[in-house]
Amino acid sequence: MRRPLLSLALALALLTGCAEAPPSGDGFTGPGVAVNLAALNLEGVGDVVWDLEVDNGDGAVVWQRRVTSSGYGDSAGSASYVGPCDADPAVADNTIKVWVVGVYAADVTAAGSFASGDASGVTGTAVPFQNPTTGGPLTQIATCREGQDVAVQFDVALMRPAQQGFFDIAVNFNDVFCSAKLDCQQSGGGDIELLFDATGARARTFVLGFACTPGPGAGVDTELYMNDLALDCTAPNDPASFAADLVLRPDAPSSGNLCVTGADGMSACTASVTENAPGTVDADAYLFQLAVYRGSELLTTGGVAANKQYWNVALGVKAPITSCRLQTRATADDAGNAGDLVNGGTIAAGTVYPYVQWDVDLSTCTQEELTFDDPAAPVRAAYTGTGDTATAFAYAWAAGLPPTCATPCANGGTCVAVDWCACTADWTGATCETPVCDPACANGGVCTAPDTCDCAGTGYTGATCEDPQLGIVNNAGVREWEDGTYAASCYDYKNPDGVTHTYTGAVGSGIYRIDPTGGAPFDVYCDMGFDSGGWTRVYYQDAAVGFFADNEFTKNKTNPSAGVYAILGDLESFRRGGSFELKMDWPGNTTFTGYQHWLQTSNPVTAPYGDTPTGVVSVHIDYTTYTTAGGTWGGLQRNADGAAGPALLDGTLDQAQWWYYAVGTKACWLGPAPACQPGPDSPPARIVELWVR
Repeated sequence: MRRPLLSLALALALLTGCAEAPPSGDGFTGPGVAVNLAALNLEGVGDVVWDLEVDNGDGAVVWQRRVTSSGYGDSAGSASYVGPCDADPAVADNTIKVWVVGVYAADVTAAGSFASGDASGVTGTAVPFQNPTTGGPLTQIATCREGQDVAVQFDVALMRPAQQGFFDIAVNFNDVFCSAKLDCQQSGGGDIELLFDATGARARTFVLGFACTPGPGAGVDTELYMNDLALDCTAPNDPASFAADLVLRPDAPSSGNLCVTGADGMSACTASVTENAPGTVDADAYLFQLAVYRGSELLTTGGVAANKQYWNVALGVKAPITSCRLQTRATADDAGNAGDLVNGGTIAAGTVYPYVQWDVDLSTCTQEELTFDDPAAPVRAAYTGTGDTATAFAYAWAAGLPPTCATPCANGGTCVAVDWCACTADWTGATCETPVCDPACANGGVCTAPDTCDCAGTGYTGATCEDPQLGIVNNAGVREWEDGTYAASCYDYKNPDGVTHTYTGAVGSGIYRIDPTGGAPFDVYCDMGFDSGGWTRVYYQDAAVGFFADNEFTKNKTNPSAGVYAILGDLESFRRGGSFELKMDWPGNTTFTGYQHWLQTSNPVTAPYGDTPTGVVSVHIDYTTYTTAGGTWGGLQRNADGAAGPALLDGTLDQAQWWYYAVGTKACWLGPAPACQPGPDSPPARIVELWVR
């Protein structure tokens, strides 16, 4: 039997007594509450009966009253009444309560007395409707203050029978008539087989349907709104403990299948399917396809177009779906009516407005149609409440409705649905913000731009990070890259390009083969531990072993372990970022136990004798005695005494104390070689090292 439904809508305004008052007849003085009830859509209604009550902050009843639209309004639902409120500061938060007693075809002949919504005392022809106050009154709190007006607004839409015969069950959403269902079986029994599975055969399908019309010829701008479909497939999944395991988006740029069938088709369908617990609840275990169909149906009534719009979501389901529960909501609105407190898919806070609630145990689902006035039905009409915050629906549909994307589509993407960007082949993501690499980056590589993989830190290289990076091998005591090539310095071994080579394998301090100039490799000693490593030793002198000759900046180059050693002639090859990073130390000495660490831009080997070093920046300086005036470190310079001076390079501008910071000393300080004392300190600093990084 077809049972179409319509609705009535009402608004209640509560004010203190100094406002212009609707009629009361009670003759009270002082602060009061003015209750205004205005029907928004009551065509064909003759009367509405309301029960009103005001309680003070202690719960004591201030007044109660039954009013009718025929006695205190327009005989079509609207009514107004004024009563007192309690302004005592201790109990000034008054609670206003409203019950809908009944909707009637004509003026009631007797309304009866206040009875908290009980209609037994009313004489009149009742019209069926779904009462939002069956479980208790609509309530709001208003603070009553002497001499002040306080406004409280109640906005309510009531559902009642309508005359839209092409719907089995319909609900009026403020001039828009809607029906809904969830079909898990055909009307005569047996599975619905609509969507194609991975074998190419039609297979078991569940269909969620939502359809609305403003009626033939109506000038209403109908919009439909729907939320995500949520599935709870893990026990318990009763209404009280519902927690979504899978979330299905019912919105799409165009009608049809949203996913590609296959073993992982649903898990990969991330634009439309969200797995809230990946690895625990797999969408592919429950579904093989998701499809959306929306449009305007070519339906007429009496030869006039009915302007019907529909929104259907089809779920291709597998056997385990019977362990799931499905929930979602939908509603509709006249988008052209900005004053109905439902705009852009958001029901304003405190508004009592109808919606369809799906709450279906899929283990028992058959043909679940919209049920009127049954709060436990799987598909039912329900209301938002006066205590609710704004209720927003995620997705909108209307013929010709332009798509909206809260965040603009990037990289050439186009907004094609609610927050849905159609991306070019090079980009993906909700706003086309994520580059696409085809083929995909392998081995942990990150796609940073279209067809561009960043392999840093993965140990792999190549266009898609497919090739293992090359580490370090020890070839007969000399370390080099695994492919037989050489880095330019110890620093470059420790900090490779991250593309072809990686600092792995035979790592650590020792002899490495380097090629600073790209054609003449030689061996050096690398310190890979101190201060993050990467230090190349360019000078070593043990005075007990020997001394340098004039301008002898290269000595024992082929033997980096020699007691007297220098590759100072190659120093320019180690300039990095415009500077030399240098370190001087005195190993084995008990007087000089620290070190000097600094930067400078001038090359002390090629600079003229005695030139003051430039670009000197101290990093760690332990010794400043006998350095520049004022005890500051001045860097490393060519010996100020010329070729005849006692050293090749000097880190002190006080030439009387040359040994402390000398590089390449050429003579003994005291006594004959080789047992002479190489410097004035005690014990003597026999060994000096210079490193570059």
